[in-house]
Amino acid sequence: PKTLIWNAQTHAWEQMRPGTNTGYAGAPQGWGPEVEFAINFRAAHPGETLYIVKSVFGGTPLAQDPAAGHDDWSPQSSGELFAQTTQMLSEAVSAAGGLKPTAVFFGQGEEDANVQAYAQAYGDNLAAFFAAVRGQWLNDPAGKIGYYQIGTSPTYAGAVRSGEQSVDQADPNATSFDSAGYPVQSDGLHFAAGG
Repeated sequence: PKTLIWNAQTHAWEQMRPGTNTGYAGAPQGWGPEVEFAINFRAAHPGETLYIVKSVFGGTPLAQDPAAGHDDWSPQSSGELFAQTTQMLSEAVSAAGGLKPTAVFFGQGEEDANVQAYAQAYGDNLAAFFAAVRGQWLNDPAGKIGYYQIGTSPTYAGAVRSGEQSVDQADPNATSFDSAGYPVQSDGLHFAAGG
């Protein structure tokens, strides 16, 4: 009961139930790393309430995509994923009595690794994204961000991974880990439950 997740459809906090309210529109029964994080957090902090706001959109780049109807994570894209998540987070913060997020966990990059120009710009785009996250989501210029480095299967994965590593090295408050060896599903891209 002390592990709560924001339900964007009902605009309310709920007790987290993996596979029931941890999915998203494309996979309503899905779940991700928030489950393992919650298990580890609960073990380390049994008396604290954990609030999780999950924002998931499949097949979306970080690079600004000018095509109509192609949402992306760029903070420069008006009304798209960054803005939608900002709005959802604002509602969740208000419903939690004004509590502010203390960390962001981010996983993305595979879609950018399919387009050479997006992949080559990934490090700059990620640094700009993190600056916007700290300014609008964490309200802390030194806010903590954890993220994973993508696997090696997409065409331009090497360029994205290089960008991810450069941001990790340059940003003392961002920490990444390499997911290249994690088990994946049969599509060779999405993580399996063990991953």
